[in-house]
Amino acid sequence: MTLISVVMPVRDAERWVGTAVASLLAQTHGDFELLIFDDASRDRSGEIIESFADPRIHFFRKPQAGYSTWLREGVERARGELVARMDADDVARPERFARQVAYLREHPECVALGADVLLIDPDGRPIGERGVPLTHAAIEAELLDGRGGALVHPVVIFRREALLAVGSYRPAWEPAEDLDLYLRLAEKGCLANLSECLLEYRLHVRKVSAQRSGEQRRKALAIVRDARLRRGLAPDAENGLPPVAERLAAVDYWHYWARSAVRGGYLETARRYALAVLARRPFEPRSWKLLLRALLGSRVPALERPRESAR
Repeated sequence: MTLISVVMPVRDAERWVGTAVASLLAQTHGDFELLIFDDASRDRSGEIIESFADPRIHFFRKPQAGYSTWLREGVERARGELVARMDADDVARPERFARQVAYLREHPECVALGADVLLIDPDGRPIGERGVPLTHAAIEAELLDGRGGALVHPVVIFRREALLAVGSYRPAWEPAEDLDLYLRLAEKGCLANLSECLLEYRLHVRKVSAQRSGEQRRKALAIVRDARLRRGLAPDAENGLPPVAERLAAVDYWHYWARSAVRGGYLETARRYALAVLARRPFEPRSWKLLLRALLGSRVPALERPRESAR
């Protein structure tokens, strides 16, 4: 019997999946199985995964059905007491499982545990720490405001018994299935985050929050309305979720990365993306302000902080 079952869906991730798998195999806490579900990738993702000769890896080639379908199947197949999430484009730090297991052993009331993450760009350059709420009350308040990033999904570890008790993932709520799951789990036990960064969370324009931003927002609003009604609260989540485009443009992502990198003190990364924004939008005053901020750092008044979901 293994302690942790790691569930990782994969879709066309040949650029990063090898690094993601290697980071898991390098964990200091090695008592886990890794369930990888390939959602009909059209690239070399499957070949890269199969190149790892480790008996802890269980690889399943699947027809395309959407990642939340395979998350649900992963929970069903899991043999571990704990179910950990991981995405194919992220990097787990070596102490991730050890730190999370130690906390869960000391806090039996906790049903889902996340951690802070370091945001990185597609090439692994640091952008900045995400910054997450630590207590159940603070996490639930953000979730009820529609911000699923209060628990960064690929670094969360769950008690499998709690997942099954609330009905596990519900694919109908993709691409906001994590928000739906967290709010149901919050009614059964405590949610928490560790303050240390245990994952490098890769930002790129193919992420769900960029490609399906409008759909994600609509699902989040419906999920929050239902959750607030279950709690006897007024079904008002609109104020917590500013409008978004149906699909975010690359330049909008670069602007966010540059702002975040300035705040994180990673000015080399900030300058790279500020210049990219300026090249695309040279006639917008905020593009020049962004570049000035990236060049001078804290000597320029702070830029507004975006309310960005992390998925």
